[in-house]
Amino acid sequence: MSWTDRLKNALYLFSTCVSYMQKDKSLFIIPIFMMVSNVGVIILILGSIFFGLALSNLIFNTINPIVFIIFGLFIFYLWNTFLAAIQTWMVHEVVLGKNASIISGVGRAFSEFLDIILFTIATVVIKMLTSVRSGGSGDATHTNDRGHNFTQPDMTSGLQNTALGLISIGTEIARKLVLPGMIITEKSFFGALKDLKVAIQRIPEIATFELAIRPLMTGLGFINILISLLFGSIFGLYTGLTIFVIFSLILWMLSIMINQIYYTLLYIAFIEKRKVPGLKLVH
Repeated sequence: MSWTDRLKNALYLFSTCVSYMQKDKSLFIIPIFMMVSNVGVIILILGSIFFGLALSNLIFNTINPIVFIIFGLFIFYLWNTFLAAIQTWMVHEVVLGKNASIISGVGRAFSEFLDIILFTIATVVIKMLTSVRSGGSGDATHTNDRGHNFTQPDMTSGLQNTALGLISIGTEIARKLVLPGMIITEKSFFGALKDLKVAIQRIPEIATFELAIRPLMTGLGFINILISLLFGSIFGLYTGLTIFVIFSLILWMLSIMINQIYYTLLYIAFIEKRKVPGLKLVH
């Protein structure tokens, strides 16, 4: 199969995502709930971190603040992974010709809760490792013959940060492929990891989505900014801000949906090698 055929398959997957969104409106519920609930979760986490830091300073004075930050990240990713698991199962139900059911999705997510926890721990560890190392400036300070300090870009650190950035992108894509393996099959977290060997063969479909389809949302974001500025200049600042916030939330919600549906269909069609209704593929 040529790369052109692979690119066509990626576009067919994307068009099937759109058709599934039109077919079953229940698929909108979890992304909307995820978007709204994340505001509360973030506020709760920040409050817990500040309270924990204050309590440790008053009583313990021994707990490193990073412990509270890691715990907050764990709760955030656990919640979002749990909701993503529900959405994945709902997409799978549509593939099976059923109506997507939130209750069924919640039940499936709870049945795989241990694997979801392992998945979340792995996510947090990777996030921490890549963010801590890439947080450096990448510059080195030297002293010349006259004793003056000067800063020189550290090429090694720059390359390391680039490599870490690529690793971060790669692990994020891997996460999107491991989750369907855990939820729509009987595989454990570690069993779903083994599917990544097969997923490597689908790099053209993945790259097309990540480099061509997903950036469309960024383009729509720029259009949103221009429209908001236009309305803001004509009808006032608050009108422009309102339009910007509303459309930003809509784009965020659509991005969540399309990501989840695309990778679930990709997993079913190319890794499980099962027929996906409505999906035309080039073989």
